[in-house]
Amino acid sequence: MPGYQTPRLPTLAAACAAVCTMLAAGIPAVTRAATGIELAHARTGGYPYYGHEAPVRPGDYFALHCARACVLKKTRVSLQAATIETTEGPSRGFVMRSHPFISSMFLVRGLTGLREGPVETWYANARFQRSPGAAPGDPLKGSQRRTIDIGGAPLHVEGRVEQIVDQACAEHGQCERYPRITWTVRFDGTRRTLAVLGGNSNLESPIPIEDFLVWVGDLDGDGKPDMVVRPQELNRGLEMALYLSRDLAPGKPWKPAAAFHFWDPREYVC
Repeated sequence: MPGYQTPRLPTLAAACAAVCTMLAAGIPAVTRAATGIELAHARTGGYPYYGHEAPVRPGDYFALHCARACVLKKTRVSLQAATIETTEGPSRGFVMRSHPFISSMFLVRGLTGLREGPVETWYANARFQRSPGAAPGDPLKGSQRRTIDIGGAPLHVEGRVEQIVDQACAEHGQCERYPRITWTVRFDGTRRTLAVLGGNSNLESPIPIEDFLVWVGDLDGDGKPDMVVRPQELNRGLEMALYLSRDLAPGKPWKPAAAFHFWDPREYVC
């Protein structure tokens, strides 16, 4: 497989706060992709969700599994009511599982033309497929770069870290400096910002590029690179976003076609 190697989106902290707010108001915490495309992830044991409704709908999906090559395989997602552990103790919720369980990069549906079989892939994060949790945070670096060959044309992904001051306290002259990381992609003369994270204490230590970049391949069949990335501020939990090449329009932001969020209910802080 060629090149095979081991938006401001809502951050995990913001997503957690939003979920807590919705639960407190008695509103189902559900996320739906405006595009009709849905992205999810599967893991052994499933994903527990706290609340009235899980943010992933059940039904048929395609799991992208990468070994010697990357292929789509049919799988089915179920939601089972269960008592789950939370920071407040046992509570009613749901567990999301895939059947049969397939170790995969991601699950996807709603994209025209999806079918079982090989998918053109230029980069697949083998470590992520084995274990989707982020590696322990490394010391902050000035920048992290990865270049991927797309049929002879380079695709550049970069995470640039800078230290900034909270402007709200600047007038007092004793402000703490916080890290901020900007993730960008450049391909075929086009540069886009994928995520700007931080500027507050939530960033902790940014996940390295080995964890940020999940997969680059041709999911929508137009011969151009689509991407699945992890634009998240914390090493805990899981946040994924799918960017389709067909949505990359000249002079316009590159918005994700779908996103997936998971925050362990045992780590909610409301």
